[in-house]
Amino acid sequence: VAVAANTWREAAAAVRAQPAAPEATTGETVEDLERQLDRLPGAPEGDRDEAPEVAAATSAWRNAVERQRVRQRMQPSEPSKPPIAASDREAVRRAIEALLRPPVNADDETEELLGSLHLQSETLDGQIRRTRRKEGWAWCGVVTSLAAAALALLDAVPALVGVGAFVLIIVSCTFIVLSRRSRSGLLDEKQTLGVEAAYVETEARKHRQREEQRHTETDHAKRALERLGLEPEPDAADQALNHLARWERWENERAEWQQLVAAAQTAETTAETELRAELARRGVVGVEETADALLDRYERECRQNARADRELAAKRQQLTMRLEARRRSERTAAEQRRRRQTAKSAEAEAEAGLRAVLGQRGVVDPEEGAGSLLDRYERECRRNAQADRELAL
Repeated sequence: VAVAANTWREAAAAVRAQPAAPEATTGETVEDLERQLDRLPGAPEGDRDEAPEVAAATSAWRNAVERQRVRQRMQPSEPSKPPIAASDREAVRRAIEALLRPPVNADDETEELLGSLHLQSETLDGQIRRTRRKEGWAWCGVVTSLAAAALALLDAVPALVGVGAFVLIIVSCTFIVLSRRSRSGLLDEKQTLGVEAAYVETEARKHRQREEQRHTETDHAKRALERLGLEPEPDAADQALNHLARWERWENERAEWQQLVAAAQTAETTAETELRAELARRGVVGVEETADALLDRYERECRQNARADRELAAKRQQLTMRLEARRRSERTAAEQRRRRQTAKSAEAEAEAGLRAVLGQRGVVDPEEGAGSLLDRYERECRRNAQADRELAL
């Protein structure tokens, strides 16, 4: 009885020691959590981070835009419009050359020399006239002397008159010869003076022509500058040429700048086209949108995809953790139920053994618990022992 009682007590204690049914056996089941995992949406399509191809195209496009801005800021400043056109340049240069040409001054020495020659020529003319008059008087003396000599030969006059006539004829002829020689020298000298005077006159006339031509050129140059709206001064004309040169330099610089701007614009357009193509491959298309707007949309979509991935991963991880926890809980609950069932089976078997032993000793009551039967048996044992002690006394 004692062995059976101890066995039953240990079995009952083992049943009581088993924990209650775990709460994990209630709520969502493993199948529910698995269905929730299966119903989770797939990862969104598209990039999470900026793709290398898009990054390269974006960098190239931004560099092209910056170069275009730099080119625009490099536009040469436009000077004021020149007062003359390029077609007037040669005329202005000729006018400046004409105005800067040294003036032709009056040749006083030549004029004085020419006057001196004329005076000498007039003096020689007077001398020649005087010699001719003297020669005329000498011829008159010759004629008179010949008449007197003829009369003397005819004895019409005294012989002394005839001798005087012959002497006068000789003297007059000598005077005529000397006079002619003197006149010839004077004529030669006058001819020489005439040649020299003609040369000097030619030079003086040429000088006057040059002077008149110089005045004419100066007047024409001034009128040409006035027709162009310029002051008839070399400095003003030179300033107009410098102004025209600055304008032409600006036009050349502007043409070069326009070429650079056009090249930069072409590079920017090409880079933007490549960027739009890369974005279009990723579903970011917008004909009316700017490249900046498309790039912002692409970056927003990347952030949204990355955030959706994180949220989906977090939700999947949460469901997975709940599913694993649920599976552990169910495994634990099943193990606990198995252990409780084993303990209860051992308790029932021990109780049956205890009832059988007690039944052999007359302690039987199907309606009474094993503990009550054991207590009744122990009380009866104590009463019997007490009765034996009393009989013994």
